[in-house]
Amino acid sequence: MTSLPTTEGVAPFRIDRVSAPCETWYKVIGDLHVPGAIPLVLLHGGPGACHDYLLPLQQLASRTRPMIFYDQIGNGRSTHLRHLRGDETFWTVDLFIAELSNLLDHLGVGSRAFDLHGQSWGGMLGAEYAIRGEHRQHIRKLVLSNSLASNALYLQGTNLEIGKFPQSIQQAIAEARESGEYDTEKCKAALDYFMRRLLSVAEPWPVPPLQTALEWLAKDDTTYFTIYGPNMLSPTGALRGWSIVDEVRQITAQTLVILGQLEGAQHIASQPFLDNIERVESVVIDGAAHMTHLDQPLKYYESNDTSPASFEKTLSALSSRITTTQTALDKTRASARRVKVLLVLYLGFAYLVYAIVQLVVVKYWNMGALEWAGMVGGPVFMILLRKTVGAYFNFRTDSLSKRLKDQQEERAKTIQKLKDATKYDSTMELIEKYGGDKKKEVSRSDSRDGKQPQQAIPPAGAPNRTRLPPPPTANIQHRTAPLPPPTHPETPAAGTSSPELGSLEPTAEFAPNAFSHPSSPPAPSRAEPVPHAAAATGPAEAHWYDRIFDVLLGEDETLPKNRIVLLCQSCRLVNGQAPPGTRSLAELGVWRCMGCHATNGAVDEGKRIVDEVLASSQQDEEKEEEDAVKRQIRGEEDLASIDVGGATEGQSTATGVERRDGATKRRDKSK
Repeated sequence: MTSLPTTEGVAPFRIDRVSAPCETWYKVIGDLHVPGAIPLVLLHGGPGACHDYLLPLQQLASRTRPMIFYDQIGNGRSTHLRHLRGDETFWTVDLFIAELSNLLDHLGVGSRAFDLHGQSWGGMLGAEYAIRGEHRQHIRKLVLSNSLASNALYLQGTNLEIGKFPQSIQQAIAEARESGEYDTEKCKAALDYFMRRLLSVAEPWPVPPLQTALEWLAKDDTTYFTIYGPNMLSPTGALRGWSIVDEVRQITAQTLVILGQLEGAQHIASQPFLDNIERVESVVIDGAAHMTHLDQPLKYYESNDTSPASFEKTLSALSSRITTTQTALDKTRASARRVKVLLVLYLGFAYLVYAIVQLVVVKYWNMGALEWAGMVGGPVFMILLRKTVGAYFNFRTDSLSKRLKDQQEERAKTIQKLKDATKYDSTMELIEKYGGDKKKEVSRSDSRDGKQPQQAIPPAGAPNRTRLPPPPTANIQHRTAPLPPPTHPETPAAGTSSPELGSLEPTAEFAPNAFSHPSSPPAPSRAEPVPHAAAATGPAEAHWYDRIFDVLLGEDETLPKNRIVLLCQSCRLVNGQAPPGTRSLAELGVWRCMGCHATNGAVDEGKRIVDEVLASSQQDEEKEEEDAVKRQIRGEEDLASIDVGGATEGQSTATGVERRDGATKRRDKSK
């Protein structure tokens, strides 16, 4: 993926009660002027946590989705107003709504479609803006992450969570709330316990993005103290009675509510979003607290992103995990088999030696109770030990099999999500119904006429073996079974020879019958030496000790019998074998037949769909750019014709205005 441009700047923001000029600092990742791009505006929490802890979300940015981060007024790199600390009449929600509108106008986003993402306090601000913001009609999608619709509901949920804490922590919090003293060691320890369980569970605590947010709050707590309160345990600021439970019905944008499984307070406080917003969906991410995007980043990105590029990353990660699990499962099964056999061999040998010593040396009439116990209990001990080891490996095998099944199901669900997000199934149905492939139509018409579709004719230089049915076994010729007689024998023309037959010899890399002619070769005379490759009619006969060595040392993946044959589906030519260790044709991918040059193999379904969607998206973007260029050229031609007409009539003149891309736009100007 190519890197996206990054732009930083400040937007002037005029506040009536502040005489000094104020500025809002912002950072744009991507290009806001790309045709069809829909910006994503991110609202940080706190208030006062600044944008830095949201920067991990920047990997969601793409060419058609630039991202806008900014520090709200009084925080971070924007203008600080410490002299207004505690002034609840100044630090209101209306102030931040006006600031957001001013920033959108400054960046030229307010008059076009955009998406809004708010985390914690940012979600409260985003919901308020979707209700009564100046540019609320242009909000396409709204993401409310770990947010709330009522401060009273949040306090109720927080108290329920505190009730689950140890008694000493509950007592320390109650004493601090009653006395108003939050600087004691007991209160600090209780606050630390609170944050480690409800704020973030990511390790090491706090993770760098969260540490940055806490440092910003420590540098200047003007907005946090005035709007929320002295700390998380005491929401006594300007928002203590804040609620938009009834107003959220006015939100018309498609809304996504994201919650962490471990933040119980938000589950209660965000319920009005789910009850009252018309178009709303919710996602609860397991193993995450209030900072869900830091606790479970991969799951968080999946819930936010429905782009093909994101699905490609997810499917790639799932494929790696499936491969790792499959490898571990195969190793566990091989180890189980090997350990069981070795256990029986060694214990059996030890028991045999013990029995011989007792019966031959000690003599059975001299054996006491202990010796007889060893003789009788030996087999019982061997059986019990083998069953115990078998139960252990069965447990590991079942666990890995269950994990592999879950990962495969997750992969199937992800592919289905990709199909749903891109409307793949419905699009393919429409294409097949109204714009199907002409080749399919031709084949169908031939079938209706009673004609059979013709098979692909291989090149003239292809081996004669290509027109025969497949051998009894794909990659190993039976030792005793003779080759079947050809159903349609073909006699090559005199004086012609196949270069492939002369240049390629059957080796360990190819099947024994890959390049042999179907007709039986003449028997060599005794005086003629028989080449080793020609004399070999199949794999060497397996012996009982080969089986033992396979158990002790493991099977050789390089042997032909343990490898997958590459059989062309068009001409039935054996193209050698897959590399050692290949478990399925899907792992090998696409390959081309060396005889008829037909394409064979299987493409992963998820990768195929992603490639098709990405190719379609790229074509759409190229078409949009081409249309934009055509419109620009057409506009310049129209303006040029107007200039010529105006100059002829002598009624007007033209002035040139330099544009962003370097072109000159002509505009009429009356005398």
